[in-house]
Amino acid sequence: MRLTVTFAGTPEPVPQVLIPGYGDQRIPQPGAWEFTIFLYPRGFDAKYPPPIYFHSDNYDPGWTGWQIDGLDGESRYLPVDDWAFEGHTFTLTADLSGYFGIPKGDAFSTDIWVMPSQHNSPPTGYESPASYFPFYSYPTYVCPQASAHQRQNPQPTTSTGGPSALQPRSTSIARNSPQQFADMDELGFRNSHARCDADDEPAATARTAQSQLVICVQNDYSYYYRGVRLSDQAPSEYWNVQANYIGWVVTNGSVTYTISEDGLEIADAGDVLAHEAMIEYRAG
Repeated sequence: MRLTVTFAGTPEPVPQVLIPGYGDQRIPQPGAWEFTIFLYPRGFDAKYPPPIYFHSDNYDPGWTGWQIDGLDGESRYLPVDDWAFEGHTFTLTADLSGYFGIPKGDAFSTDIWVMPSQHNSPPTGYESPASYFPFYSYPTYVCPQASAHQRQNPQPTTSTGGPSALQPRSTSIARNSPQQFADMDELGFRNSHARCDADDEPAATARTAQSQLVICVQNDYSYYYRGVRLSDQAPSEYWNVQANYIGWVVTNGSVTYTISEDGLEIADAGDVLAHEAMIEYRAG
């Protein structure tokens, strides 16, 4: 994905300054402005998946590059492929092919926020070098409004705006439609235990030859799993659910259920008990 942000002013890398009395240790210059880019794969209003963050790494004196955060819904950092400041624009290129929240091969729209922040001096009276790390000051608005588009063969992605554009714009999202799966709707499987409650949304709905299953997300961003064994219609429901880089891991005691676009793997204490090939998988 290639992302370009155009500003009303001229964005620049944050200068690094020496910490007095601590050799070559440096901090971001107090008073300097920077920004973080928030990418919402399915739009601002979607509960799932969580946003991806692009931000500079100003706290490593040996590297002043940009990195990606939140790829698996947790704190996992990866460097972007390349980035550049030029005039009023900032451009970066990043490989998001391994991120579970982006449908493989689907065209879809997404939303972007650009959050400016300013480095402030730390309070007086601190003695350790860590105390010199400036504190952030955030404005009361988010800018600019932006959108991005990703295709199977990625094309340049552009977002535009300026300080006067204070409110983000939501865009429509083309995703797998429930009509593609006759017995699925917006809550999961019809007439099945593998279905979310009315106030929740499916983060993933999937079917193997042996099972129906759904991962549901609540308003507080917690997840639960519901499944049905088709041979005898036996239901199951578990609340220990975590996202990972390929899909989902559901834990019930020593038993884990790993769900991805490739299939459902069931293991007990690490020993694989079964692997069911995926027939249908719908993210979101």
